[in-house]
Amino acid sequence: MQSKSVQLVEVDQGKFVEEEQTQPEYLQVLLQSLLEDLQILNEIQPLKQEISNQIQKDQEEKNIVELLAEETSKS
Repeated sequence: MQSKSVQLVEVDQGKFVEEEQTQPEYLQVLLQSLLEDLQILNEIQPLKQEISNQIQKDQEEKNIVELLAEETSKS
């Protein structure tokens, strides 16, 4: 006996219908969704690192400017 599940499937901008699937089909849909999510995350990760590096660089530059301003005001 093969187990079945009912899944809501989006058919048009927020409209859903119930679709009966066997367990292997349901798992395939879930795995495909997971794969797509992981691909998106893999695209985001390098951008996140690039932004983090730029923030760190900007902070270091700000610190240098503040130190120079302090030295200039002491003179």
